[in-house]
Amino acid sequence: MTEVISDTNGDFQIDGIPEGEYRLQIEVTGVAMDLGSATINIDAEGTPVVLTAMVSADGIVLEEVVTSLDEIFTNSITVYPNPFDHKFSLTLENELMGRIEVRIFTTDGRVLYMDAFNKDNLSFKFRMENIDVPSGLIMLQLIHKDATAIYRLIRK
Repeated sequence: MTEVISDTNGDFQIDGIPEGEYRLQIEVTGVAMDLGSATINIDAEGTPVVLTAMVSADGIVLEEVVTSLDEIFTNSITVYPNPFDHKFSLTLENELMGRIEVRIFTTDGRVLYMDAFNKDNLSFKFRMENIDVPSGLIMLQLIHKDATAIYRLIRK
């Protein structure tokens, strides 16, 4: 059993948990937890797990469990506007640092654009302007050494 106390934002980290099924218990003084929602599975040691719990006067309920680095990466990226005319922006809000590759390609796989940038802080904004891509559906792929995210964009 491991006991962890969260920071003021409710965040905490436990490293080195081996694969297996775990039961999570969250305690807030005077608030009961719905234990039916408290089981999580870890597929491989070192897999990050992001938990979202709702705490109210009625109880504590585990709302979301994300155990895939790809899903964590994808959920931390915002691409806007979509559809776009001649430019769009993307924002990355996560702890993954280092080289991020950007690829834009057609639905049949033809690469239209490739670039890379270095993400060196928690929040990173990137603007794509005047890129030469055809109107219609295009794919945006972001690649970090440990994760990949793909978005469908529409060029007006």
